[in-house]
Formats: sequence, C-alpha cells, structure tokens
Amino acid sequence: MHKLALALLLIASPLASAEVWFESKAGVTVGSVTYQTTEVKHDKALESAIAAAVGATPGQEIRYLYNRVSLTREGRQVLVTLLGQDWSGSGGNTALVMEKSGPTYRLVTRFTLVNPPILVGPGASHGWKDLTWLVAGGGVTAHYATLHFDGKTYPANPSDVPATPIGTVLSGKAYCADTVSSQAGIKFKAR
Repeated sequence: MHKLALALLLIASPLASAEVWFESKAGVTVGSVTYQTTEVKHDKALESAIAAAVGATPGQEIRYLYNRVSLTREGRQVLVTLLGQDWSGSGGNTALVMEKSGPTYRLVTRFTLVNPPILVGPGASHGWKDLTWLVAGGGVTAHYATLHFDGKTYPANPSDVPATPIGTVLSGKAYCADTVSSQAGIKFKAR
C-alpha cells in the first residue's frame, strides 16, 4: 500500500492505533516489550460480566479482545478491549479490567480512551501492576499515560493522568496486541 494512503487510513480509523506497536514518543523510549495476541475462546462467565459492566441491552452484539493476565500476585485478572461503534471513538476504545471471583468476574475498572496494546510494566501500586498505553486522537497531543492502582481501582480516563515522564523506558508485556479490523475479536450477544 502506498505510504500516504496508509498514513491517511491510520489517521481516519479510530481503531488503527492497535495496528501500530509501541514506539518512542514524547521523550519516552521503548525498551524490552513483548507482545501477546489475544485469547480466541469464548468465556461465557466473562461475557456475562462484560455485558453487565457496559450496561448492554439484551440482544446487543458485543465484540471484544481479551487476555488473561497477572496484575496481582494471585493473577486472576483479565484485560478486555471492546471493539466497534458502541465502544470506540476518535480517542480510542473502552477497555475493562476484570477479576475472577469464583465462577464469575467482577469489574475492577472501566477505561475510556484506550489505544491498544495495553502494556503491563514492572512497576506496581498497592500490589497491582501499572498499565501504560498511548493516548492519542480526539485532539490531544499523543503521549503515553501510565495508570497506577489506588487501592480500589485504576483511573478511568488516561487524560486525567499526567503523561509518562520524559526519559522513561517502557518495558513489560503488551496485551490485546492484535491487528484490529472489522472482523477482529470475539462476538457475542448480550442476554
């Protein structure tokens, strides 16, 4: 594809940022980052929790990417990125941190303005790993935001968090690191 056409496609698509892996930006450099593609199997309990977390109406189609991750010592968390018109805009996607609780999941945080992949770095706050992603689109100057757990939740909006400091070297594992297209993700209908 011609470079100009590709650049225009990336600018025009609210999901295109998922196609661009972490790169040095705004004084933040990229160190050792590994990328993990998403799970491919339906998890009915997770889907029920996702539908409840976003207030889905019965029959509403939801498309999502997810990875099982270890954000705490217990490692029972799931990162979910929602896809499609209902969950995406020029500034990014809606994403969730869910935690396994017996046979079900509980919502830890519902994020806005997420441009996957989501980096789980080596730092932690209150026993939970820090999360970093690119904040871009919607008129903001592109920068990385690192979100710290406050003992109950993560900040819901990365725009409310100071930019990751200049000189930071990003490292860790990046999740929900799939190329996003109109066919990407797992689909289900809310009950």
